[in-house]
Amino acid sequence: MTRLDRRYHQLLLIILGLALLGRLYHLTTPLADWHSFRQADTASVAREFLKQGFDLRLPRYHDLSSLQSRLPNPQGLRLVEFPLINALVALTYPSVQALTAWPLHVWYRFVTLLFSLGSIIFLYLIGRQLFNLRVGLITAAFMAFLPYSLYYSRTILPEIPSVCLALACLYFGLSVLKRPQAWRFGLITFTGALALLLKPTSLFLLLPLAVTAVFSLRRRPHLTPAWFFCLLAITLPLYFWRQWISYYPEGIPYAVWLYNGNGIRLRPAWFRWLFYERLTKLVLGSGLLPLFLIGLWSGIVAWRRLPSGLTSWFNFSLGLGTLAYLIVFATGNVQHDYYQIITLPFVCLILAHGLDFILSTGSRPLRWLALVSLGLGWFLSWRLVSGYYQINHWSIVHAGQTVDRLTSPDALVIAPYFGDTAFLYQTNRRGWPLGRFIDEKITDGADYYVTVNRDEEANDLRQRYPLVAETEEYLILRLQP
Repeated sequence: MTRLDRRYHQLLLIILGLALLGRLYHLTTPLADWHSFRQADTASVAREFLKQGFDLRLPRYHDLSSLQSRLPNPQGLRLVEFPLINALVALTYPSVQALTAWPLHVWYRFVTLLFSLGSIIFLYLIGRQLFNLRVGLITAAFMAFLPYSLYYSRTILPEIPSVCLALACLYFGLSVLKRPQAWRFGLITFTGALALLLKPTSLFLLLPLAVTAVFSLRRRPHLTPAWFFCLLAITLPLYFWRQWISYYPEGIPYAVWLYNGNGIRLRPAWFRWLFYERLTKLVLGSGLLPLFLIGLWSGIVAWRRLPSGLTSWFNFSLGLGTLAYLIVFATGNVQHDYYQIITLPFVCLILAHGLDFILSTGSRPLRWLALVSLGLGWFLSWRLVSGYYQINHWSIVHAGQTVDRLTSPDALVIAPYFGDTAFLYQTNRRGWPLGRFIDEKITDGADYYVTVNRDEEANDLRQRYPLVAETEEYLILRLQP
């Protein structure tokens, strides 16, 4: 290892340390912040593992309603991503709880945080191998410190570990170009298969792996069987998982609308939301847009000069996969800003390429432009992202704590909150996130009704059932004798 390598590795360690500190911000707050409904659904799978035992084939969560799948789901099946991370969190939590007294969701956040640090490392290694040490380090820094990345890298979402594993798969694929050893193919298969099991949309992020395979076979055609079986084996676990869960449609959330449910794909509103509201304003904070455009331009120039180079084709396929993901899941990307987590590797690589281009020119005005762009972009993006940490409705937290304290652990709860399961999660009970048809839910076993909205339904039930607790924030009623 050269002195330059050691220096960059030391800088990477500093970046990782600062990234860890940044991700500890509001780590222990209740699970009621931005997009808490999706996080609560994921965290509750781990919690049900602790309560009901581990069954990776049929994971369950707290929602017993038909809201997600549009089919009766009395067992509360949750068949989306393969519950590997949920099980990992649940297995390790008892030891962590004995040492820290953290709630489960805090430990889950920390585990996700560790995967985000892994993404930083693999982006550094990929950037270093494709470009140079400086580009690798800058790419890692953008992944570490972009405000959008800072917030979502400590959320309870499957996208974070899946991105880490997909980047690991891409890096091991690049490493095969130099040393085509069997264990490297094994790592490609292992990380790629896990990435797809955690989030099938990782397939768009893995598109450069096909490019790497083509360049590898140009040099060593005898590796054709190895690459063929490797790429096939990556997809087989996902295929078998999807085949298995198809027997339990009540546990599969209705997801057809994610593609183009509102007909927005490639319409003016689609471009505005994804490329202006999300990319330009939220991720780049507007100020980083010049760096991003310079990175794209320099990449196009490099493509024209070296159209047959691995770096050009890798970047092109990664950009193509990212764009295809935005197009295919048009409504999902417009509806939820966390869907853009998968675009971060490409965005960070392009930003790093743009900043490296400016630093390589030696032009002082351009360097000042880069400095202003970095500062302004981070500040404006942080102004938008900082609100994501806030808890706007503490009433659901307080009501949930009261339910958890006053009711038996096996009680079933109706916690209407416009279908948002974050309220139900706070109660530490299974049940329903919607009101209406109360008598039917009582027949299905509902024991308590808790609400933070004193609407007509709550007032009517208040006259019919015994009161458990009542404050200005919430109302808790007992539905069973």
